[in-house]
Amino acid sequence: MIDKHFLIKKCEGNNCKLRGSRPLKNWKRTEMNWYCEEHFHEYVALRKQKLSAFIEKNRDPEQRKSLSEEELNLYKHYTEENS
Repeated sequence: MIDKHFLIKKCEGNNCKLRGSRPLKNWKRTEMNWYCEEHFHEYVALRKQKLSAFIEKNRDPEQRKSLSEEELNLYKHYTEENS
């Protein structure tokens, strides 16, 4: 049985009117977004790109000193770094 919530959510892609969207949490794990099948794959790629840029930017330990505690926890979560 399909969840009713799944059927009423509209895709959050630009100007998309489709319903029956798939959920996707943003890379910061702060909100859930909903996308149709077509836009889902587009936004997964964009999410990966943003996450990769965040990790690359903060790879240097000196750069990480300027991160907030929340951002540092995100960095550690995605890189599995414990220091």
